[in-house]
Amino acid sequence: MNIEKNIPIPSRRGRKGKYAFVYKMVYGDSIVTRDDKEKQKISAHIRYSDTTCRVVVRTMEDGSIRVWKIKKDD
Repeated sequence: MNIEKNIPIPSRRGRKGKYAFVYKMVYGDSIVTRDDKEKQKISAHIRYSDTTCRVVVRTMEDGSIRVWKIKKDD
């Protein structure tokens, strides 16, 4: 292994990936899923994308899981 010094860190290329859509969500928007692990990942990404929001999760009558991004109460 060679240790290299003074190599600049490249800039990020934007928000890409499976959960990039959470950065486009506004307060009141929701996502539907049927997978509990997916619900957890979506919730975490929403919270990370906006620290001034709150996430609300409900299981619907058809068994689907809906995740909302809402404004945090002050």
